[in-house]
Amino acid sequence: MPSVNACDRNIVHNLLGFAGEGGEIEMWDPRDRSRAGALSLRESLAKVEPRVTQRLDQQWDAERDISRGGSGRNPWDCTSLAFCGDGLTFASGLAGGIVCQFDLRMPVPSLIKDHRYGLPIHTVRFHSSGKIFSADAQAIKIWDRNSGDLFTSLQPEKKLNHFTFVDGTGGGFIRRRRKSMPNFYIPALGPAPRWCAYAEKLNRRTRRRKSKFQTRIRKLSIRHS
Repeated sequence: MPSVNACDRNIVHNLLGFAGEGGEIEMWDPRDRSRAGALSLRESLAKVEPRVTQRLDQQWDAERDISRGGSGRNPWDCTSLAFCGDGLTFASGLAGGIVCQFDLRMPVPSLIKDHRYGLPIHTVRFHSSGKIFSADAQAIKIWDRNSGDLFTSLQPEKKLNHFTFVDGTGGGFIRRRRKSMPNFYIPALGPAPRWCAYAEKLNRRTRRRKSKFQTRIRKLSIRHS
């Protein structure tokens, strides 16, 4: 691997994952300092999504020629990598805006998602709720990691560089180019962090009002036609 763009450690068995240029991913076992396996995202995608492979190849043909206005950025470069807490699943993002989820036991991705902006996926993270977060400079998208359905998306006013969330909660932070660091809270993903008790109280109050409203609707026998 010529260079490494992202790395992560599997918290279950300490396997080290490295993602680099040209869509190459390598797994290393730190116990004997040997490479446990290697994976080419281009070859894997070609087996299950030839249209995506063709589009990224065409994009690379246009970008590689700097003299004709190309950026020189290879859309096949792996720009992010993250392991899931189950010890078997990992995800990687490509510079071409594609997110791939893999099972360590399989050579092809179990899930392929396209951000449709053509921007590098700089961050991928697994959430304890069963969702997977992926982000480029334009938006953070939250997917169901089993079905692949889009849960929701967050689009800050300014370009974002990174994000993180507080484990076991529905809250997190977004890092932008400005000094300020916006935060977010999604009640459907979990409770508010301990230091944000006001948000949890507000969420409970909203749920109580919603429950009372639904009760009144049922008493009035009002139905949606």
